[in-house]
Amino acid sequence: MTHSDQNSTLPAGPALRCGWVRLLLGCAALAWSGQPCAAASPRTGDIAFTAAVGAHGALGDDDFGEQAGPSAALDFHWTARNSLRGTLGLLQLPAQEGSQRGSITTLYATVNVSHNWFGGRLFPFVTGGLGLYGVEENVARDGDRDHLALGINGGGGVEVRLGDAWTLRLEGLVHVLTGEDPSRLATASLGLKYYF
Repeated sequence: MTHSDQNSTLPAGPALRCGWVRLLLGCAALAWSGQPCAAASPRTGDIAFTAAVGAHGALGDDDFGEQAGPSAALDFHWTARNSLRGTLGLLQLPAQEGSQRGSITTLYATVNVSHNWFGGRLFPFVTGGLGLYGVEENVARDGDRDHLALGINGGGGVEVRLGDAWTLRLEGLVHVLTGEDPSRLATASLGLKYYF
């Protein structure tokens, strides 16, 4: 463990959550305030790419803090309302073991099935799927430990139409992993999605 790890402090959870809530609400209000757009609804065969950033943290474990992280996803619509979504993301959680501090970094790849209810400017969706999580631990337990974990995830969100090919995507997910803590993770992300 490095000297900087020992002197780092865990971010304030409520302050971080409040900041992300303000960001999400502000972006949604900005999108809603624009003129009505003529974007088409998702169609069979559509492909879309999403780049997002979000807040994440461990559920039910005070040993882990919260932090922001990026993700990218590719969607394929096999029907107008249903899509297959592959996502790559990075989670890094500040961690504390007694008086020692460190971090847990997780690189994950998930494959989800999503169902949306399009109509008007806003359309909500639900999603769920399977994932592979590469976990790198740098916490004062038994030294650094790396491992792969399988997991499932589920959640939902809403897309806000911005134009003919663009949407603003807000999504919340819960990830449940096999193996050691943190075994339950929550993510809330905000991204731009482009339909090809």
